[in-house]
Amino acid sequence: MFDTSNAAMISAESMNFRLFTRSRTLQDYFDALTRHGFVVERYVELERLGENMLHPWDKDKVRRVRAARLQYEVMKEVPYWIIFKACKKA
Repeated sequence: MFDTSNAAMISAESMNFRLFTRSRTLQDYFDALTRHGFVVERYVELERLGENMLHPWDKDKVRRVRAARLQYEVMKEVPYWIIFKACKKA
């Protein structure tokens, strides 16, 4: 069992880890679904991340750290989550 009583004092900046990502286009997702026999019925972009939706720690980081400001600018323009409603062809 982990002691989470001091979790509020832990920040991502104090952790040392590598994160690997790969960006894909919407076309990549759409093509993968249709290639495997799905019909896309609906596509939804979740609400953009407004500043009022940020956690206070994130607001502070956006103010202090240039890289965080740049990432937030992208997140305001590009959907952070997308949802495809798809069903298999009969």
